[in-house]
Amino acid sequence: MKPTHLRDAALEAQTHAADPRLIAAVDIAIERLIDSGEAFSADSVRDLIPAAALPLVGGRFRSYMMRRHPRMVDVVGEVQSTWPATHGKKICLVRGADEAEQVAS
Repeated sequence: MKPTHLRDAALEAQTHAADPRLIAAVDIAIERLIDSGEAFSADSVRDLIPAAALPLVGGRFRSYMMRRHPRMVDVVGEVQSTWPATHGKKICLVRGADEAEQVAS
């Protein structure tokens, strides 16, 4: 297995084992950020959810980035993460797909 497959399998397993209410909390936070029209990152999501849901952000955020039909978000840049577990690495900055199309026009 490639490292990305291992990562994706771990994220999927974590999501399947999680409390559905925590998954919903993360999804609601992501959808609110999409609706805001502003660019956001996984760190933005973490600021809006309960601490118990923090481990789910990576997998849920990635699932929104990977959706193609309907497309949910478009990557518009990168930012340095402020979440300690990421050790300051660069993470994607995204915007709701409709908003990204309007900015590009």
